[in-house]
Amino acid sequence: MFLSGHMMSADDLGQVFRALADPTRRTILDLLRAGPRATGDVCAAFPRLSRFAVVKHLGVLRGAGLVRVRAAGRVRWNRLQVEPLSALYERWLRAHLPPPVLPTTARPRVPLQVDPPDSRARSPGAVHRPRRRRRDR
Repeated sequence: MFLSGHMMSADDLGQVFRALADPTRRTILDLLRAGPRATGDVCAAFPRLSRFAVVKHLGVLRGAGLVRVRAAGRVRWNRLQVEPLSALYERWLRAHLPPPVLPTTARPRVPLQVDPPDSRARSPGAVHRPRRRRRDR
């Protein structure tokens, strides 16, 4: 298993390759790329597989160091661990791929601003005029 700050051995990388060889496990990693998911949510994404089969796939990914599991009460949260993938990249791909091209006009990130719950909030000095109801004739 991968330990932070340490190089992975060839055997550890073999486990990563074996884990990535299965399309179901790659799909699980794609799901976890968006963020941590409960085991039940991961199982629900594979309606044709039994819960036991999905949990077994998660165990293989965990054994390869690609997934970290944290229990919170009765829920087990699965989180993608990118360190083994980074080690694969460093060992096998970095020397063979050109460096990534970064955009020349990168815009600075602006934090998302959320409107207040009442988007029609009035300023303190504003005059409020209630709407008149139309009378049906």
